[in-house]
Amino acid sequence: MPTKHPRIQVVLEKPLYVTIKKRADRDGISMSSEVRDIVKEWASQHPERPHKRYTGKYMSKLIGIYKGGKTDNLDEILADQAHGIPD
Repeated sequence: MPTKHPRIQVVLEKPLYVTIKKRADRDGISMSSEVRDIVKEWASQHPERPHKRYTGKYMSKLIGIYKGGKTDNLDEILADQAHGIPD
């Protein structure tokens, strides 16, 4: 049956499946609706972060920071950015 709503198929480990099944039964809703609600809640608590573009200009800036002695570890700067820690 065609639908207007996009779908995602997910494979879960048995303990997580059972947990979601119990929550859905408790709330009187389908497992699909329970998972949708969980994802909506997660998405509202984790707004999308803009990703840095690692252009040549940006990389030159990082190299300048390194050569200028302001840091001794470029990997640490990149790891912090990957985890959303501002530079």
